[in-house]
Amino acid sequence: MQKISVFICFLIFLVGCGQGAGNVNWNFHGTVVAKEDGRILVIDGVEAKEIEASSLEEMLEAGHPAAWFAVEKKVYEKVLLGDSVNILYEIMLESYPGQAEALKIEVVK
Repeated sequence: MQKISVFICFLIFLVGCGQGAGNVNWNFHGTVVAKEDGRILVIDGVEAKEIEASSLEEMLEAGHPAAWFAVEKKVYEKVLLGDSVNILYEIMLESYPGQAEALKIEVVK
């Protein structure tokens, strides 16, 4: 009887661990301030007019949320510096600026 109880507890543990929340998608909003090697740098709290007036280092030193997003080639060619974007992503590395792969990008007019 004890072996059956241990087996049932083990089975419940396995089933519980396999049914997490699933993939969680996150949203990042900001302005495209740089493009490089198939990636775009997006900083929240920076306006398009600041891109020409400030260096990249100055914008990053301000400490606004920022992230490099890997994007598909067609998106890379379409998105322009100064565009305001919403980006859907799943996992972001905790460096500064962060790093993630864009799942979906929406240019906000």
